[in-house]
Amino acid sequence: MILQNIFNSGIIVRHPRVQQRTRHKMSSIERAEGMWIMSYFCAGVNLLSILFLLVFAVCIDLPRRGIPVAMNTVFSVSQTLLASLHLSTMFYQIFKGLFRQLECQSYRIASAFSYGVSAVLYLFFSWARSSDILKNQYTPRMYRIYLTLLYFTPLTCMLPTMVKFCTLPLPVVESEMYFNISQIVSGTFLTAMDAFFAIAFYSYLNKYTNSVDENAIYGNSNGQKLKTIALYGLISSWLCFVTLLAFASVMTAFFMDPNLESPTLWMVYQLGQMVADVGSTAAVFSPVVMKVRLHQIGIQNLQNSTCGSKNAAVQVADGETVGTVRKTFMSTKRLHTNPSWLDHD
Repeated sequence: MILQNIFNSGIIVRHPRVQQRTRHKMSSIERAEGMWIMSYFCAGVNLLSILFLLVFAVCIDLPRRGIPVAMNTVFSVSQTLLASLHLSTMFYQIFKGLFRQLECQSYRIASAFSYGVSAVLYLFFSWARSSDILKNQYTPRMYRIYLTLLYFTPLTCMLPTMVKFCTLPLPVVESEMYFNISQIVSGTFLTAMDAFFAIAFYSYLNKYTNSVDENAIYGNSNGQKLKTIALYGLISSWLCFVTLLAFASVMTAFFMDPNLESPTLWMVYQLGQMVADVGSTAAVFSPVVMKVRLHQIGIQNLQNSTCGSKNAAVQVADGETVGTVRKTFMSTKRLHTNPSWLDHD
């Protein structure tokens, strides 16, 4: 009943061919409140994420780490990949919204291209961020095989764009069928690549839950950093899997009825796209939260190191040797002057 009310209210928009064959007639206002609003909303979230990353780096992250604000520090490798990921995802949602609103095939091709770029950037960002975890969880041979496959991701991710461009002269239903098949092939490859990350993240979190083992292998600050990367990386991977399941429901509805004449299948088709939009946006937003959390961990470790130097000075009065205190002080001074453990880029 709830889904039917949503369907009749115009939030979920029927396909024009289906709209003509059904008794539920929608006015232009109801159509204006359709699915393209969700696409533009997700695009706005990505735009805000880009602005937040820039403001956070310039006003908070770099000053508190004592690093001068410059082009090479603001646009580091990790920062550039993450900002580019949100930028391409924003364009994907914009072109997708334009296609839903205007039903122009040019916007369909542009959205497929933007999606392919987003998928490539997501995989390369995940690899750049979690390479230490991957090297720890997999053998060198498996790691090299994955890097080899990673270099083929641009070709695989651009497959739907090439298929859609080549099938434009065909009828719409047939062109959409080939396009959806290419998306299944590309999605399967991307899922397998992302599963490589998910397995490594889950194994790391499961294996190094004990902080003693974590510190013995990586040290306190680096262990916390890698644990945070694994946690938020696993969240992104699960959100990608949810997006894939939603997209699978869209494909199922289309293959069961290519014309989408059934109101139930059309409802499944639209709801699946809605979940896919939200899931993909949340998956690329998770690294932004991870970046903030890594900064908080770094600042907390810096404060702890400062307290440690003060405690060392107090211990002189209790008979501790001056050489031990000097060693503790110098190690703390190096943390302040060159806080490499805080450099989470």
